[in-house]
Amino acid sequence: MRGNFSQSRSQVSKSAFDPQKLITKAMNKINQAKLLFLNREELLKTDNPERRAELEKAEAKLNIAKQKIEEQEQMIAAMEDMKMQPEILKHEQSKLKKIQFELNEAQSEFLQAQAKIEAYAVEQGQELERLRINVKLAESDLELQQSKLQTAINKRQIQEYQAFVEKSKRSQAQNISIQNYDKSKLQYEESIRNKDYQLAQLNISLGNVEDKLANLPVIRSPRNGHIKKIKLWKGVDGKYKNTITIVSNISH
Repeated sequence: MRGNFSQSRSQVSKSAFDPQKLITKAMNKINQAKLLFLNREELLKTDNPERRAELEKAEAKLNIAKQKIEEQEQMIAAMEDMKMQPEILKHEQSKLKKIQFELNEAQSEFLQAQAKIEAYAVEQGQELERLRINVKLAESDLELQQSKLQTAINKRQIQEYQAFVEKSKRSQAQNISIQNYDKSKLQYEESIRNKDYQLAQLNISLGNVEDKLANLPVIRSPRNGHIKKIKLWKGVDGKYKNTITIVSNISH
């Protein structure tokens, strides 16, 4: 059970940290980021139609108010030249103030519409920049996973080389051991043959000695005693002449 559990956990770990799967995942992430960037880029580079229409409307209102102000000022100036009654001039000047108030409102609306479209442009730019950053991050992640894969490949190659070296060392040591064993065996067999040869030579020599001893003449002493000295020398024609001195065992 323990072996099966360890094997299962090893398979899960290998699957979870498979470099090739991580690279595929990173490439999919890049494709998604680029696709989203391309889809949003054109839209984010254009103005919001509603905001643009609001700005154009406010601008038209502002221009109309400016034109009314200009026309009213010209009319009042003409009335003053014509020496119109003060009551009429006062009425027209009151209308001018009302138009100026409308102009101020139109200017405020225009500035607000302009601020909105500028803020929208900023938001668009920020979103576009975030999309660019997402693409860069996805590319960096892919480079990181590729680097990890290359590191894993290099590590695997080093491990395989080390395993090959260790295997070669073991094989070499085994061959040396076999050679030493064969050499020792040959030396032992040679020693046995030499001993057998020496033993055979000794047996031959022993046989020759026994043969020679068997051929020696028997010399009998005329009386009891023990041999005190034997003197050997080579005589004529290769014959030996020996002198044996015997001491008698008879006590006086």
